[in-house]
Amino acid sequence: MAVTAITVIAIATVFMVYAAVLSTYYGGNVTVVSTESAIYYSKTNSSSLASWTATLPNVGNGSNWYAYVNFTGAGYQGLVKITWTLENQTSGWNPVSGAPTIVTTNVNLDGNPKTVFASQGSSGQTTNTNWGTYSLWAGTYHIKVVIEQA
Repeated sequence: MAVTAITVIAIATVFMVYAAVLSTYYGGNVTVVSTESAIYYSKTNSSSLASWTATLPNVGNGSNWYAYVNFTGAGYQGLVKITWTLENQTSGWNPVSGAPTIVTTNVNLDGNPKTVFASQGSSGQTTNTNWGTYSLWAGTYHIKVVIEQA
């Protein structure tokens, strides 16, 4: 009788395992994209974007210099918020004390190339931040740009 009970329990357990997994389903693919962009610098905030460069050597401490980010148009499309931070290289890259964090809001990436200047609130060149105001000491600086969905 005990052997029969154990056999019945074993068979019931097998049926329960089979009954628990009836099907497995997979959803469609999810493609995650980022933005494709690069940061450029100018000593004069020139209206000719061709004169801007990816690096800016030999800038005197406290001298004017500006930045913009250029989006290629590829990648993410939609509204983004851009946060700009001036960093210097001391022991690693660190935010510069006293330099503001600039936030550019409501930037629409629509699949076309776009230039966005380091301006608080909007992306206009006339209000582009002069980072030279905050790079007062000799050293190496760069702009860190964080792009987030709005």
